[in-house]
Amino acid sequence: MSKNRITGYGVGSPQIDLNPPPLVVQRSPTTSDTDYEIGQVWIDQPLQEAFIYMGGGVWAGAAGGSLQLETLTGDTGTANPVAGNIQIAGTAAQITTAAAGSTVTLSLPSAITTSGSLTTTTTLTGGTGVTATTGNVAASAGAVSAATTVTGGTGVVATTGNVTASAGAVSAATTVTGGTGVTATTGNITASAGAVSAATTVTGGTGVTATTGNITASSGAVSASTTVTAGTGVTATTGNIQATNGNLIADTAGNGLQIKTGANATLGTSAALSGTPGTITISTTAVKTGAIILLTLNTPGGTLGHLSAPVASIVNNTSFVINSDANETSTVNWMILNPAP
Repeated sequence: MSKNRITGYGVGSPQIDLNPPPLVVQRSPTTSDTDYEIGQVWIDQPLQEAFIYMGGGVWAGAAGGSLQLETLTGDTGTANPVAGNIQIAGTAAQITTAAAGSTVTLSLPSAITTSGSLTTTTTLTGGTGVTATTGNVAASAGAVSAATTVTGGTGVVATTGNVTASAGAVSAATTVTGGTGVTATTGNITASAGAVSAATTVTGGTGVTATTGNITASSGAVSASTTVTAGTGVTATTGNIQATNGNLIADTAGNGLQIKTGANATLGTSAALSGTPGTITISTTAVKTGAIILLTLNTPGGTLGHLSAPVASIVNNTSFVINSDANETSTVNWMILNPAP
């Protein structure tokens, strides 16, 4: 089909140009259909749609029937219909589309995987897992939670809420940060190049690991059923540091256990024993019923004997007694090892 100018004569009039007759075609026109006179009518018979040629490859929908979508513009690029159809396609593991009747429904899959960051202004929740392969998982005013695993290509951050994986691991290539707590019910909490930190509690179903940074719970406990491992330090400001089924290991020579001394401490040095035989009562709220108390001689005095801190002398959360079996006036170093709850 091409341009075919039609002319005619009116009664008593010179020859004039006439509108071309409509084209009845088995498809819709495209932008490549250009060899037509402006005003040419094109009828797509199967779709029962009419178009009018405006010039320059532009066909405008005409009244009658249902009008066809001519173009669809995205954030980048423009889609043109092929055989009267524009497809709205999803991306695997990111967004899915389903068409039925006159409706196309866009949905997020049960497990979302992105090549960048996942960020929400409130709460980010996955029915199974939440994964950002190379970017952050971030909820700036809520929680990050998943029924299985939370994985960030870089970091995992919940500014004011929890980071929770109820049946898997919480892991990030850099930092895991919870506005309140960080919890992996049955898996590891791992920050492979940063810190694990929470305003309340850090709890790992198996282990808690920060390869090069701190593990910090500023208002709660750090606990794991196996191992707690930090590249730098482990800090629980007001709670416990607990490995339910693992060890606390200082793996470099020169490192060890450092305990604060002073009032109500678990480590200290007594005043001189007195009496016959020598004895002294140590007041500290840190001692618990059943504690084991280790003793070493500090400054010898009087007649040296055998030192003991009987379990029977302990008053829970109050005091314990150091005894000698001789008339001894030595000062004694002591350390309390309380039984686990």
